[in-house]
Formats: sequence, structure tokens, C-alpha cells
Amino acid sequence: MSFTLKIVGAMCVVLCTTAVGFSMSEKLRQRSLFLCAFDRFLVSMETQLRYSTDEILSLIEASTPKEIKAYFDFDSSDLYTLWNSFLTSIPASKGLREEDFKLLYDFGENLGSTDVEGQLSRVRLFREMLSENYENSVEEYKSKSKIFKLLGFFVGAAFTIMLF
Repeated sequence: MSFTLKIVGAMCVVLCTTAVGFSMSEKLRQRSLFLCAFDRFLVSMETQLRYSTDEILSLIEASTPKEIKAYFDFDSSDLYTLWNSFLTSIPASKGLREEDFKLLYDFGENLGSTDVEGQLSRVRLFREMLSENYENSVEEYKSKSKIFKLLGFFVGAAFTIMLF
């Protein structure tokens, strides 16, 4: 095998492992962005609940920020179908964890089932719980992002050195 081919192969290995590291870092960033967008949804939802008399499906549609609007199927006829389609359409690239999905599921499960004051207190409670997840995601991004990027590069470099 020629030396040039080995160099090209080595560069491909390093580039691929570095890309994996960047991809893992991006998942951490996407999780933070998604949780931030969902918090904006909750703030808007709280305002809509307080001042609007529309039905819950209309309130959700009016409250949804553009970052997460694509995951909702507003053609749904009931809240249960709307919320389940939302949860199942969130891609894995958003990096959400099991606890994030549980929080989102719990929020949608009882949405619209109590009076306005009950809904407002529920939104406030979920904002507090979501803020913990958001803060954890930001901390995780700050602490692990560079590590993932560097680790991807160095794993590829180590593998390349072992090949030569």
C-alpha cells in the first residue's frame, strides 16, 4: 500500500472521529436551545391562559415559538393527539434526555384539565422544573463540549499513530 494512500486514510479517520466529537457537542447545544424555546412557550402559554378565553388548542398554537412549532401537528382534533405527536416528532438530534421527555409528557398530560388558576400554577411549577433541566444542560455544554471535540480529534490521531 502506498504511503499517500495511508496518509489519506489517516486524514479520513481523524476527520471522521473529529466530526463525531463535534456532533456530540452539537447535541448538547441543541438540548439547551430546545429547553430555552420550550421555556418561552411556557411563558407565552401563561400569558395566553391569563388573558385569553380561547380553547386550549388555540392557546397552544398561539404560544408556540417558531423553533418548536414544526414539531406540532395543529391539524389534530384533540389535545392528547396533538401532544403525543409533538413528543414523537422531536428528533434525536435535539439531544433531549429521558428526564426532559418525562417533564414534557407530564406537562401535556394534564394540560387543560383544571381551571385557569390551576393551569397557571401548573405552568409556573413546570417552568421551575424546566429551569433546572435547562441550567443542567448549559453546565453540561460548558463542561463537556470542548472535551468531546478534542476527544474526537485525539482518538482519531491515536488510531492513526497506531496504524503507522
